[in-house]
Amino acid sequence: MKFIYEVEVLELKEVHEIPDAWNKADFLGLLDKIEYEDALSIPDDELKEMTIMALSDLEPEEAAELVLEVRLGEKLTVGQRKNLAEELKDDRLWEEYAEISFHEELFNAGCMIHWAFPRIYPYPDIVRLQLGITSKNSASKFNLQHPTASFLASLLCDGMNEHNTIFRLFKKMSRGILFLNRKTSFGSFRAMILKKQPIRSR
Repeated sequence: MKFIYEVEVLELKEVHEIPDAWNKADFLGLLDKIEYEDALSIPDDELKEMTIMALSDLEPEEAAELVLEVRLGEKLTVGQRKNLAEELKDDRLWEEYAEISFHEELFNAGCMIHWAFPRIYPYPDIVRLQLGITSKNSASKFNLQHPTASFLASLLCDGMNEHNTIFRLFKKMSRGILFLNRKTSFGSFRAMILKKQPIRSR
């Protein structure tokens, strides 16, 4: 049986930060890498500002490497961190990097690096998407109970033209879902971090 849904776009908004992506432990971890003295005495509401100030006292590339180390740890080698610290000046690695699972952390790293060096590193941006999804037959209801990223990607691809980036990233993406609301187009997407977005199902 074919899965059939009606999809309504409730919100499509450009954002420059994922809420709570940087928390107290992250700030303290970065300050520790910087060897900032007495970081534990900094009030919670001043941690972000103090971390940014401490980073800005370093050379931009050195600071970027430390941020990447905190966010991605041993997933990157020292050489890779050095290369990415340079590439982030010009490239949108949070959507272009070959390893897709790194995109979210590259975005979070890019935000911190930009806050510290706004004239050198670009202002990262992604799109926040909120959907209203209605199942149109009994078989379709199952996927809405616990929607996965792959389900949402399949759902969205049926509202995009064949030249969209999502088809380059997921070459075997299936158009097996019927998208009823054809007036909705997602052709302008630049990046999607699907698991962070709210879904309203009916």
